[in-house]
Formats: sequence, structure tokens, C-alpha cells
Amino acid sequence: MSYIQKEKLPDETIRLDTYGHWISFVQPVAIIPIMLAGWVMTPRLLGSGDPSDFGYIPSYPLFGATSLKALGIIMLLSIGLGLYAWLRYMASEYSVTDFRTVDKQGLIFRHSGEIPIAQIESVHANQSIPGRIFGYGTVTIVGTGDTKQNLKLVPNPNAFRAAAMQEMARFNRK
Repeated sequence: MSYIQKEKLPDETIRLDTYGHWISFVQPVAIIPIMLAGWVMTPRLLGSGDPSDFGYIPSYPLFGATSLKALGIIMLLSIGLGLYAWLRYMASEYSVTDFRTVDKQGLIFRHSGEIPIAQIESVHANQSIPGRIFGYGTVTIVGTGDTKQNLKLVPNPNAFRAAAMQEMARFNRK
């Protein structure tokens, strides 16, 4: 059950409920080949210590004990980064209801914010070039006073913006 389903008011209707974008997994996945390339290239860069023997590796075989320990550390770091990305993905939730917009970040240390539809002044969707290609962006909700919500890595930010704007129009017609 999502955060907004647990926290919604009795007569509140959820119009849009989404989690973070899958792009948050790219960094941990992209760092694995970089680390593996470093593991493969380190013995060649170190050589035997003699400048005339650059690339000669008698004391640092690719599958030696020290090298396998380094590979184990690389794999543990990769698993840790992947777990962190998955937790960040699962811990990000963005919702639009007929009364408010809600964002929730975090599992253990939770940050949640909401702005009532009646107090929203504007909603902005920002997408970079990769964001346009892969379908993610940042939604900024500006409320009355000094209230501002920046929602990062929102999938299809224009749909989120449209849902919030539709609820604002519905509220203003009442």
C-alpha cells in the first residue's frame, strides 16, 4: 500500500500516484564497467616497477589473491550502490489528489510535503535533454507565501503537471 493510500482523507480521491523514475538506476549500473575496467587496467598501469618494463606484470597477476580481493570490493560497492538506488526509487512517491499534492521521500528518515490545491499558484515541469528522451524531469509546485515543492526524477512530469492543473481548475470552479 502506498503512502498516500495510507494517509489520504476519508473523502479524498487520488488522481495521480507515481514513484521515482528508473533512471535512478543508471549511475550504479554505469559504474560497474568503469570499476571493472580499472580492475583490468591496474596491473598494466603498475607494471613491475621498472619504467623500462611498462606493462610487465610478474607480481600482480590479473587473477591473483590481491586482484580478487579488489574485484570483491568492486562487486560489494556495486551491490551497495544498486541497493541504495533501489531504496531511493522505492522511497520516492509523488501524488495528486483532489485536495492536495503530496511528495514523500525516504524509508527510515522520511520527508513528506504537501500543498493544498487551494494554495497552489503555479506548477512547472522542467526536463533536460536526457529527461525528454527518457521521460523524466523535475516538477516545481509554487504555493502561496514561500511554499515550494521540488519533485525530482518524476516520470512523465508533464502528466503530473497536467493532473495538478486540472485539479486547480476543478477547485476554482467550485
